[in-house]
Amino acid sequence: MVSYVSELMEIFQTLPQDLKKFAPDRTKVGNRFGITGVQLMTLHFVKHNDNCKTSDIAYFLSVSPPDATRLVETLVKKGFVERNNDENDRRIIRLRITGDGKKVFENIKKELFLSFSKILEKINEQDAKALLRGMKALSNVLKELD
Repeated sequence: MVSYVSELMEIFQTLPQDLKKFAPDRTKVGNRFGITGVQLMTLHFVKHNDNCKTSDIAYFLSVSPPDATRLVETLVKKGFVERNNDENDRRIIRLRITGDGKKVFENIKKELFLSFSKILEKINEQDAKALLRGMKALSNVLKELD
């Protein structure tokens, strides 16, 4: 296994640049609304964690609370996320994705799906399955490290 470490490190060093081809702002919808990768991840989190708090987003994204606040503010200004006071404690602000936020998220997701499909069509089925197995294994190990 150790023999793969240097090759894997090399791939990880170039991977961020390679994955920029799949950045949300490269999709038609993402470009039109200026959606960045971190904004898309935030929309995904809020969509799947209704009534979350900004601190939840900060933890999820591993960013500072002020950075998470600025991120949420951007999405609020774009009309994709709304803030609501907590019913039991008005000091707590809860976040929800708006209808427009859901539409933008789903449309970008569809465009990215098509892009990934075009890439996977260029890989034979056996390699695609191996890639999927490897990515799942890596994801599971990384989750265990938390």
